[in-house]
Amino acid sequence: MDTDHHRPETKSPHCAECPVRECPIPDGTAADQVEGSRLSGWRLGLGSMGFFLTPIVLAIVGATLAGETAGAQLLGGVAGLIVGMAASLGVARLLHRSEASGRRE
Repeated sequence: MDTDHHRPETKSPHCAECPVRECPIPDGTAADQVEGSRLSGWRLGLGSMGFFLTPIVLAIVGATLAGETAGAQLLGGVAGLIVGMAASLGVARLLHRSEASGRRE
């Protein structure tokens, strides 16, 4: 598969050091432009932990606030889990959108 990113003018200076034989960058973007992501290092770790823990914490909160019967706690937990998953998805889309717009600037 010969694509645009194998042309010498689109390659990064770091490409010569890359151990990958086929370049995984699909659109010809130089590798050093992709490395400039704001979601790396401790930010990536903290974000991943937040995306994982938010639904769990909201499920626990929903089950606790729902009442004392098992059925109410189950519904509260499921509702909290769904709200937490939706919140994590919304934040992920927002971050992806801001990351993509930051790359275009």
